[in-house]
Amino acid sequence: LLHLHLHLFILPFSDFPKPVVSILVQEDKDIAKKWLKLVCLVTASFESDIYVAWKKGEGPYEEGLTGEPVTTGSINSVTSIFTISREDWDKDTQFSCAAAQSFSKSYESPISKSTSKSHVQLPEKSCLDVTLKNPRARDLFLSKTAVLECVIAGGNVTDVEAANFNWTVDGKEKSGAKEHQIDSLRRSSVLSIRADEWESAKSVECSVKQNNGVRVKKSIKAKTGNFPKPVVSILVQEDKDIAKKWLQLVCLVNVSFESDIYVAWKKGEGPYEEGLTGEPVKTGSFNFVTSIFNISKDDWDNGTLFSCATAQSFSKSDESPISKSTSKSHVGQEEKYPEVCVDEAIPDVNESDSPWYTALSFIILFLFTLVYGAFVSLHQVKQ
Repeated sequence: LLHLHLHLFILPFSDFPKPVVSILVQEDKDIAKKWLKLVCLVTASFESDIYVAWKKGEGPYEEGLTGEPVTTGSINSVTSIFTISREDWDKDTQFSCAAAQSFSKSYESPISKSTSKSHVQLPEKSCLDVTLKNPRARDLFLSKTAVLECVIAGGNVTDVEAANFNWTVDGKEKSGAKEHQIDSLRRSSVLSIRADEWESAKSVECSVKQNNGVRVKKSIKAKTGNFPKPVVSILVQEDKDIAKKWLQLVCLVNVSFESDIYVAWKKGEGPYEEGLTGEPVKTGSFNFVTSIFNISKDDWDNGTLFSCATAQSFSKSDESPISKSTSKSHVGQEEKYPEVCVDEAIPDVNESDSPWYTALSFIILFLFTLVYGAFVSLHQVKQ
């Protein structure tokens, strides 16, 4: 019986599996990036006292901050933290973590793992936010040019100033971008390309190389497909506050999807002009944009034709803008706004028609009244 008990508790040293040692590198941001923390993780598949020590180069062993063993099932784990200077790390100094256990033979070398800057790469983290904006409908409409803006923002002035922009179109580098300092924590790079080049490109990419060497990439492409055309209408209101010498034309643009919209006006065959255009108002799946254009009573009485044209960022460069024209001979007194009453503004519908038509008409008229009133008040205050 005694002989049996000895065989149960005294096993040959060679039967104990070696512990597994690994080193992780963590940057310590709490001390101005002047220090790094090396974390040594030692795992063993049996219960044993484990000692962990560190070496810098060929120097003597040093102790780190070693925790108590943690047992999970049949696995024991021990962690040890060793703080080193950033200067030593940048010089590619080698650091070693050695582990010895109570079952090790006296002549056995400890299980060791080494690391250095050339052997491991620090985690790459982005310190800047990068935003790539779609081109504006205004530039596509007026100059047939796609103007793309890449904006960087960060919490550190040095990081923002040291960043470098690079543009590519379908993988080929594109030059000619102009940089702008928005404020101390934001910069932008603006690239202008032909509208047809933008439409045919599979990818336009803005790449930002940061101060820490990390590169952040953002890419976009023109949206394609058969998008529904916006609906354009013009309403006329006489401005009674300036002795009836002026009229205000109001262009209401309704689109059924989200898109940047540009509105411009024309007097006769003259050039396009900008009116007082508001921000889009979203209601359900509809976006409404209102633009106000002042004209003289004389031009109106002389039968001059006025046009409201709209383009969206999804429009193709060879497409004509959606336009609506009006003149004194084209519009009757009953079409003026807001002299009409609500009943006259809503067309008669048959009982067999869907009730959604009537509901939608009320919604459109209400939104227009709300937005229009705000713009008129704003315009009068500016004057």
